[in-house]
Amino acid sequence: MAIKDLVTGNMYDQDNPDWKQVTPRAKRLAIPGSASTVALSVIEYNPESKERPPHTHVNEQITIILEGDGNFIIDGVKYPVKPGWFAVIPSNVPHCFESGSNTKKILNLDIFTPARDEFFRK
Repeated sequence: MAIKDLVTGNMYDQDNPDWKQVTPRAKRLAIPGSASTVALSVIEYNPESKERPPHTHVNEQITIILEGDGNFIIDGVKYPVKPGWFAVIPSNVPHCFESGSNTKKILNLDIFTPARDEFFRK
């Protein structure tokens, strides 16, 4: 018997067509849920690239760093990050990431509530 709304896949399969290039340096696999969205992001860094400025959204965000180092800036406070670091960022709090000196890429897992429907629009 099939379970309604069941979603399965392999998030490490970067040949999966569900991976989307969201900027020239970043791609994301967004996994839809009825009440939340999980997103795995790979962001490539180089010394000449500009960091993304702080942004906000109505979604609570739980972020987990899987690879890479740097600083996560939340409401103006810098938090040094490395694999295993996590944060729960409340709705509408400004935040961004700046890469560390050793980082060629960052791999992070985000969980958003409510769901980020805009991740799935064409």
